[in-house]
Amino acid sequence: MASISYHRRDKKRGILALLPKSTGDKILLTLLLLFVVIVVGIFSSLQLAGARSRIKFADLVERNDGTENVGRKAEAIRNVDGSYQNQLIFPPSVDGSDQTQLISSPSYPVIVVGMPKTGTTSISHFFECINKRTSHQFCGERGRPKEECGAVMKTRIEAGLPPFDEIWGYEVYTQLDVTRVKGNFMKWTGVCYYPQIEALKEMHEQYPDATFILSIRNVKDWIKSVYHHQGMNYRIGFCNITGFPPVDRMYLREAMFQKMFLSQIQRVRDFVKKYPSHRLVELDIDANDAGEKMIKTFGGDSNCWMKKNTRKDVQQRASYFAEIKQKHGSIRNYRRSATRKELNVFKSIVVT
Repeated sequence: MASISYHRRDKKRGILALLPKSTGDKILLTLLLLFVVIVVGIFSSLQLAGARSRIKFADLVERNDGTENVGRKAEAIRNVDGSYQNQLIFPPSVDGSDQTQLISSPSYPVIVVGMPKTGTTSISHFFECINKRTSHQFCGERGRPKEECGAVMKTRIEAGLPPFDEIWGYEVYTQLDVTRVKGNFMKWTGVCYYPQIEALKEMHEQYPDATFILSIRNVKDWIKSVYHHQGMNYRIGFCNITGFPPVDRMYLREAMFQKMFLSQIQRVRDFVKKYPSHRLVELDIDANDAGEKMIKTFGGDSNCWMKKNTRKDVQQRASYFAEIKQKHGSIRNYRRSATRKELNVFKSIVVT
């Protein structure tokens, strides 16, 4: 590049002595200054965008978190479209791939919208342990006989009423579905209803800020659990569930249950994306840190988290009840004659 020539000026002229003389030199200097201005402008824009993002995240934490998240480490997750994800917890997905975490404060009521046999009994025990009024399968007023939540909700929705009766006063609903059927495929009685599949919109209309817990587990393990839990696979086949029409037992296939399970996960994720006023907790019930995530999100301590209603628990209860019936003729006879200590043991086994 040609050297730049300068006029010889008196030293008193100062900076003017450095000005280029020729037109070419002036153009080169102008381009150089323009390049510097552009670089500084880009850097300033990036700083401003970062500041706006931090302000937006601070606003997000303030809205969703109040003062309960002070001292917690949390990072906003920015979507491709620039919005922020509102999930509380992203555990490893069902297929084992990693997902990012964002922890935020929950709002009540908390509603479990996962499928049955995904740790709902363990979740129920957890919330009872942290002193939340909790419903598991059965709903009703204090001191009165209770009915299956799903059955009551179905009746209320069909009558044009909100699905939850606020008189119940529950803070947490851990299992809403009901699969109480008797008979055969062609002729059966009872009720089968899955509000977490059929009534998400109705639940949203009544509780637009509810926290949803999407309880998940390895889909193959879930299918195995359904097949070994008191004929649940056959009972589901009697029902007419969205995405799972009635199927006689001889035509039931594991692939049908896999589709049902994975469809529910996607259904809930899509619903919360459409209605971001909800908080979503995705909880892998079999993960080693499932209890830790529940505690970090809802409070409590490690004593409140333990796996309940496992296959081993069910087998132990069945053996216990069989022994009672053999000795006393019926459960009713046993309860009439049992001592207080024996009744306490009986109650502890029944609620396990």
